[in-house]
Amino acid sequence: MKIYAMRNDGIKYQELDLISTDILDFFPSDIDEVDILKFSLRNTSLKEHWQLRKTGWHKIEGEENLIPDITKWIDASLVLSPKTHRYLEDLMKPFGEFLPIQIEDDKDPHYIFNCLTVAEVDEAQSNPEENKMMFLKESVGDNLFFKTPYQGCLDLYCTERAKDLIQSLKFQGIVFDERLYTEFPDTPEMIELRKQIEAE
Repeated sequence: MKIYAMRNDGIKYQELDLISTDILDFFPSDIDEVDILKFSLRNTSLKEHWQLRKTGWHKIEGEENLIPDITKWIDASLVLSPKTHRYLEDLMKPFGEFLPIQIEDDKDPHYIFNCLTVAEVDEAQSNPEENKMMFLKESVGDNLFFKTPYQGCLDLYCTERAKDLIQSLKFQGIVFDERLYTEFPDTPEMIELRKQIEAE
C-alpha cells in the first residue's frame, strides 16, 4: 500500500489568511488554549464551537498567487474550495470534520478539513535523522486520510486511492510527496529553505 504526504504545491498558490489565534474567541474559557492552538497535534475536534468567519487569501510577493482548489492550512488540515468540497466530502468525512469559512465575498463557503484520524508508524523502520518514516499497515487499515504524532501531526497523509481520485478531478494546490517525513512545515519560508538545502 503506497502512502503520500499531502503538501503545498510550492509557493505559487495563495494561502488562507487565517491563523489559529484567530479562532480562539470561538471557544469557551474552560477549554485549554493549547488544545485549540495545537488542535492537530492534540487531535481536538473544533466543530462544536466553530463559527463561520470571513477571511481571505494571503498573496505572496513575487509569486503567481493562484487561487488553490485544495491547500494545506495548519499542520494536518486542508482548505477546500466549494467545488472540491462537493466532490470530496463523502470520501473525506469519515476521517475528520468540515468547518465552513467565508472567503471574501464568495457566495458559497469554503471548508477547512480537520483530520481526526491517527495512524502509528513502524518505529523500527523509521528514522527522523534520515528523514525516513514507514507506517504500520494495521494502524492505517482502511483509512484514506490520516496523520501521525510521530511527525508532530505536521502533515496530512493519504493512500494511493485518495491521491488518484483527487488527481483525476484535476484539483490544484497540493502535491503528493513520497517523502513521508519532514521536519519542515509547509510555509513559504520553509519550502524555500528546503529547496536551498536540497540544492546543496
